[in-house]
Amino acid sequence: KIESQTFYNLLNLCDGLKSKELGIVHIGTPKPTTTETQQTEEQHATTDTETTKESTLRRQEQDNSSNMLSLEERKKYAFEIKCHMDTLHLPLNETAYTALVRILCKCNELQEAYELLKEAETKQHHCKLKLRLYSDLLIAYCREGQMDRAIE
Repeated sequence: KIESQTFYNLLNLCDGLKSKELGIVHIGTPKPTTTETQQTEEQHATTDTETTKESTLRRQEQDNSSNMLSLEERKKYAFEIKCHMDTLHLPLNETAYTALVRILCKCNELQEAYELLKEAETKQHHCKLKLRLYSDLLIAYCREGQMDRAIE
């Protein structure tokens, strides 16, 4: 049996970890490929002036770009997890609702995010709501010029 905390962690992973330097979202830990192993062997064989740190960053950049999931794929996985949790009668906590709202806001599905936010407010006995649950939707409303919705 999988504990509810595992589902919450999976939902957060669907939201992704954004790399500011690379401008990409990385999901999970990349597995080494045979080409990566060959590249590592080639790097050890050459006496390049490139530092280890630079080569590591370059390799990470290549790994991340090959493991990138689209926003729609991440949303699909997140809601599959939510559906499975609903089937198991596992309540969502504040962190899980926040991850789902963030994904919907990134997909510019503000009405769905609003409805999910309202669902979280009606189920307060399962979680204590925090500002971070509201912030992404407020920012998205402002970005879209819907100040009246943000104030409401």
